[in-house]
Amino acid sequence: MIMVSVLYPKGANTKFDMNYYLAKHIPMVKQKLGPVCKSVAEQGIAGGALGAPATYVAMAHLAFDSVDTF
Repeated sequence: MIMVSVLYPKGANTKFDMNYYLAKHIPMVKQKLGPVCKSVAEQGIAGGALGAPATYVAMAHLAFDSVDTF
C-alpha cells in the first residue's frame, strides 16, 4: 500500500475554505479516483510547538494498493 499526501501551505494571506474542502472537494476527489483510492484522510494542522503557527493549513492523505494503481 502507498500513501499520497497533499499538503496545503499556510502563508500570511492564505485563504482556505475548510467547509468547501470537506463538503465538495474531497467527495469530488473520491468520485474521480474511484475504487482504486482505498481511503482519504484529511486533517487541519496545528503548529509543531505550543503556540507556534502552522506550516500547513490542511493535509490530505490518499491510500492506494500500489504505485501502479495510483
